[in-house]
Amino acid sequence: MKRIVLSVVALVIISVSAYAQFNLSAEFRPRFEFRDSYKVLPPTFGQIPAFQISQRTRLNVGFKWSIVNTYLSFQDVRLWGDEAMKTDVAGLGLYQGWAEIKVCDSFFIKAGRQEFAYDNERLFTPSNWSQKGLTHDALLLKYNHQGFSIDVAAAFNQSKDTTNSTDYNNTLGNYKALSFAWLKYQFNKHFALQATFIADGYQKKNTTNTIYARLTSGGVFNFMSKYVNTDARCFYQWGQDQSGAEIYAYYINADVTVKPLKWFTIFTGTEFFSGNDMTNVSNKNLNAFNYLYGSGHRYNGNIDFFTKPTDTKYLGLTDIYMDFIFLLKQKYQLRADFHYFRTEYNYHQNFINPNPYLGCEADITAKIPIVKDVDVQLGYSLFSGSQMLQVMQGNNKKKMSQWAFVMLTVKPTLFTWDGGKK
Repeated sequence: MKRIVLSVVALVIISVSAYAQFNLSAEFRPRFEFRDSYKVLPPTFGQIPAFQISQRTRLNVGFKWSIVNTYLSFQDVRLWGDEAMKTDVAGLGLYQGWAEIKVCDSFFIKAGRQEFAYDNERLFTPSNWSQKGLTHDALLLKYNHQGFSIDVAAAFNQSKDTTNSTDYNNTLGNYKALSFAWLKYQFNKHFALQATFIADGYQKKNTTNTIYARLTSGGVFNFMSKYVNTDARCFYQWGQDQSGAEIYAYYINADVTVKPLKWFTIFTGTEFFSGNDMTNVSNKNLNAFNYLYGSGHRYNGNIDFFTKPTDTKYLGLTDIYMDFIFLLKQKYQLRADFHYFRTEYNYHQNFINPNPYLGCEADITAKIPIVKDVDVQLGYSLFSGSQMLQVMQGNNKKKMSQWAFVMLTVKPTLFTWDGGKK
């Protein structure tokens, strides 16, 4: 009987192996950073630059068989020297862990811890620059047919296993519930439209079940051609924030990508985040747009002065940018980015009413492939602040903030196997 069972198990394994695909990969990413007044203007005296090295290490396992696709990604993130020697501090965690089922050629169901990335990642991003990344525990339904795509997702968080109530510990800072629908229609190779509706809810403090819901909706227009691409975005936000304040905010973005040569690209545009007028003391609403679970570092300057509404005291933000991208010998990338920042409204304090100009930033970055699966990235950023930013932060605008980094990325494929390959 034992031999029969073993034989059946062996036959099943062989049958599965005949159609299975397996991939084992890893990522090693140490990053050195030099920070001289990173995110803030320098103080008048006594500032000492910071040096640090962080590292992300991942082990990824992918397995696909028949209609099922699964993926596991284990991650350790640390700062070099942040643990005492000869100690065992657990640091390994699950970054991604999901299973996807193919219902038919056009419809898929995906459940588990996963990344969300849509459009230009302004509202949903995996936040790859961050060593920790960003994932969601969610259920995702995906449909794609003849140029029409729709993704619908839902998530509900709990802080502990319980037999009653849905109390969610708000000290974690996460949403209690999230749902969104993303639609895209590709008319042809030149035109596309996107629509997004997002609802996220946070539990009211000192309650167990009351949820404040924040709603964000909008659309994107894309035009694509051989030499010029144009994108236009508009989103409106309403509902309530985590404190219960009523939200009425909006976001507008327009950018153009011009590629006159194979090795040269120009990317320019502007984005506008609405904000609050400090002089309107009767207004108890929140008019500052929040870009939710999207990328800040990628768009508003590498030195990260303006990554959330509080960085401008909820006064809003306008970013006018121009990027120059050079591709040398088809593999070396050099990039120069320039930003002009200002708020929607002035910052009023002690009868000071400075110009809403915040400052300018210049970023220089380069990406150098070494060998297959290995590259080095490096960059330098310089920020010059304004009188209003000095009043807001209380530091010295006469000194410039600067930041630099060098990052090594090694992403080897450790093992692959295609059992169905003929």
